[in-house]
Amino acid sequence: MVIKFEYVHEFKDASIEKVLSRILAWLGKEGAQKVKSTGPASIEAMHGTFKTMKPHERDGKKKLSFVLNSSGRNVIVSVTARPSIAILDNISLRMEETRANWGSLLEELWSSIEVSAAIKDRERKAPKQNILDFEKEERRSEAMKKGGKILAFIGALDLVTFSTIAIIFYALEIDVPLILFTIPIIAAIVLLILGFMRLRGPSTRTI
Repeated sequence: MVIKFEYVHEFKDASIEKVLSRILAWLGKEGAQKVKSTGPASIEAMHGTFKTMKPHERDGKKKLSFVLNSSGRNVIVSVTARPSIAILDNISLRMEETRANWGSLLEELWSSIEVSAAIKDRERKAPKQNILDFEKEERRSEAMKKGGKILAFIGALDLVTFSTIAIIFYALEIDVPLILFTIPIIAAIVLLILGFMRLRGPSTRTI
């Protein structure tokens, strides 16, 4: 009796080399035996154990055959799972259950490959994103400092101007309400403070 279960999965924007290497890594993690290449883009391995009391579940002894093919920018992986001769009788009584269980096992593999690819993609993009963020923050910081210089200059000019006028008026004993100079001088001081605060803003440069 020949029993086999076939599965297919497609990886988007992937290469055969990367998918193949991750399948091999997964097989190693699973403790698969007799892993061998059967072609440029195909491998076989014995997965599972005879010690399980339920060979129709994920760890039943079986041969997994992987064949990878390119489809544009994608990679299609075809897998054939063949139960060991020693468990054929058990599997023949639980065909659909075995298909589902071994399919779930392969879903674990597909997920691990896709998660690994997503992490690699984020790592590849992260430096570029960091550079863009750094440049954006640097421009914002420079704009704040430039605005701070303008505010500080206006504040200093107003402070000197109104203080000088006030001194002249009082020196000449011209009767002018104090409020006429107090408000502009306070406003000038506020502008000075705001200007210096912007000038001392945090820089995005690090050593």
